[in-house]
Amino acid sequence: MDINQYSRKGKTKEEKLLDLEHVSAEDITEILYKARELKLKKQFGEADKTLEGKKIALITKHAFAQSRIAFEIAVSELSAYPLVLDLSGTEIESVLKDKDTALSICSYGIDAFTLDTSVPQDAFVMQDYVKVPVINANGQDSPVSALATVFTVWEELGTLKNVNFCMVGDFNAYDKCLVHALIKLGANVTIVAPRDFAPDDHLISYCEQYGEINYTDDLIFGIKDADAVYVTPNDFSENYVLNLLAFSFAKENCLFLHTIPFLRGKEVTNEIVDGKYSKIYKQAENLLHVEKAVLSLIVGNK
Repeated sequence: MDINQYSRKGKTKEEKLLDLEHVSAEDITEILYKARELKLKKQFGEADKTLEGKKIALITKHAFAQSRIAFEIAVSELSAYPLVLDLSGTEIESVLKDKDTALSICSYGIDAFTLDTSVPQDAFVMQDYVKVPVINANGQDSPVSALATVFTVWEELGTLKNVNFCMVGDFNAYDKCLVHALIKLGANVTIVAPRDFAPDDHLISYCEQYGEINYTDDLIFGIKDADAVYVTPNDFSENYVLNLLAFSFAKENCLFLHTIPFLRGKEVTNEIVDGKYSKIYKQAENLLHVEKAVLSLIVGNK
């Protein structure tokens, strides 16, 4: 699918956002267009009252996290009330695994839940109990974070169709949502990882329904002619550290992307992180706009 040829409808069929494997290319595109619209409105100082009067709860175990900050600002800028449930240990277990506890919280007028508990399946458990939308914001495999990365690439390159996107990391554990979104929107995806971390058969076969996905254990080979390189948290050997030599095999204006936080020198060198083609801070900013877009389309339409 070519995002630039899409005729926008201004709505989505989705009533929740747990992953991107089960979300259509059209609905992914609607979210990206909405994020662009809301980003422009913010730049021009226009207020948005889409969620006025609504109460959106974040269940998290992180006292400080990028996703938590983006959530609170996003909800506030949509004129809704953010309720942060900063839980830990048995409290999270109680909310997520006890149907009565979850439903009692809903009875206070909660209009939607966002979950950031580091366990992606927690959002699926919560959605089984409640009738309001649940949004998965878990850092390990978050559709919201994935769409912020996709949005950044679209902004920078002007397209996603036939973009050569190199991904370095363990995509069986991290960021499957990003793979799903890119392949549905026409990007050519290459995954780089040691053999023990090769993408599983399900991920490969799923992606092959939509486009081209490749795997290699050779960093240089994988990066060659890339338009964008994305690195996930990993504990690979020094052979997989993204440095200037490896990056030189990509296209001249290749983007560098990584979700914060990350290990400088362990996953990527300072020269890449601080270089002119690094877009990590724009990714961080775009997390806010995508969060607003998701809430606006899914919660605002209810």
